[in-house]
Amino acid sequence: MNYTHLLLRGGESFLKGQNQAQFEQKVLENLQRLTDCKEFRKTRGRLILPYFSDHTKIKRVFGLSSYSLVLQVDKSMDALQEGANQILQGKKGTFRVETNRADKNFPIKSPEISMLLGKYVEEKTELKFNFKSPQITLNIEINQLGAFLFLETISCLGGLPVGIEGQVALFLENDASLLAGILFLKRGCCVFPFALKEKDLSLLQKFSPQSLHLTTLVNNSELESQLIEKKLSALVLGENFENYSPHKNKFISFRPLLAYSASEIKKELQKFAEI
Repeated sequence: MNYTHLLLRGGESFLKGQNQAQFEQKVLENLQRLTDCKEFRKTRGRLILPYFSDHTKIKRVFGLSSYSLVLQVDKSMDALQEGANQILQGKKGTFRVETNRADKNFPIKSPEISMLLGKYVEEKTELKFNFKSPQITLNIEINQLGAFLFLETISCLGGLPVGIEGQVALFLENDASLLAGILFLKRGCCVFPFALKEKDLSLLQKFSPQSLHLTTLVNNSELESQLIEKKLSALVLGENFENYSPHKNKFISFRPLLAYSASEIKKELQKFAEI
């Protein structure tokens, strides 16, 4: 199937009221840095990008809920029928049609579009209609930017766009610390990593639109002076209950993994490593 575009859906970052424009802009900036995609169009709650083969990188952009590989056609029933025939070519089994008509200027309402396309697909293909449990769902979205057909919705990680919620220091002691850092990236924070020895930042860098540079400390006591110098007032630690130790300093300390077990930390790290 030769898809033409990628349709991206905003997560909670697109629902921030008066701050919506700021959140959308930050998502776009991060998207361009993490995927090298420079072209885009946007409408309410949606971003449209030209199709590119390495589209799974989109999952690394926090602030998006999902995306789909789409075929764009003209906004007419004839074009929708032709597109349906193209996107369903060679497929067998059962199907249904779901339509989202965000552009209310399109003269035909959503239920009627679904009905007309359903009849057309049954006539022109080997597929059989099944409303309750279809093997294939043909999705139609008609918005201000065009008409789009797709078969799959690919989940993203949601969260907030990196850079919208300030800066934190991350003390890297082990692999769990990397997970703690990723979770704070997901909450919109820029992360500044510190460690007592060299650490591999490649997993953390996958999800950070900003280039990360590790500050290597001589000893633990140097951490406080470094945070003051870099004007960082919050410290993120990768500790859980199994290895918790109180840190006596004047900075706010966050432990996002406190309730995680060792097996849960390993599972979450593997999930992010596979993206």
